[in-house]
Amino acid sequence: MKANDIRDFDTWSSADKWILVFKIDIESMLKTVHSSKAVCLSRQYLNEGDFDSGVEQDTIKDNLMWSHYSSGLRGYCLVFEPEPFYESLVKFGDVVVITPIEYQDIPSTLELKRWQEMVWAERPDELEQVNYIYKTIATKSPHWKYEKEVRFVSTDRSTSKRKYDPSSLMEIVIGEKMPMDQQKLVINTARSANPNIKLKLAKLKSGSYEMEVVDYIEE
Repeated sequence: MKANDIRDFDTWSSADKWILVFKIDIESMLKTVHSSKAVCLSRQYLNEGDFDSGVEQDTIKDNLMWSHYSSGLRGYCLVFEPEPFYESLVKFGDVVVITPIEYQDIPSTLELKRWQEMVWAERPDELEQVNYIYKTIATKSPHWKYEKEVRFVSTDRSTSKRKYDPSSLMEIVIGEKMPMDQQKLVINTARSANPNIKLKLAKLKSGSYEMEVVDYIEE
């Protein structure tokens, strides 16, 4: 089809008309998805099998994570209980899709034929359609696999702050190089929302580049 064929729409074949409909449909959904807001988090384990096998995959003990996102142990990490966190976002009005990042050598692309099959299925699965679109913002190069990223994505375009249940925030892990006045500010702020929150300290093991997380000892 050429761009100026729109003038002769009545002469198009049914197939060409449906192709146009599907293109408009999928482009509209892409626009919505790509303007979404997301909270980017890390999973403790990349796959369920990692937990079952006892393989240590905890991103809290990853040097690169603390270097890239916490200015070399000068920041802190929030640890959430996934299901209560998600449920509280929904409760407070957000329409949220949980999108684990897939690490692959090439970006994800959409196939019009595949989209047509999903829309015309005997029992169309709307969740499958949404996840198919979200794949376009849920892939990264394998170089970033150590992040074990998962995104909580909302199509709500409001600029207001998002609310969540404070009890879903289980733990705060503070980097050992964070200035003491900032540590106290973080702890006091967290406790004002959730008095039962656990406190941990992330640091390098003595004489090693290996990370460890220990109980936070208050002065």
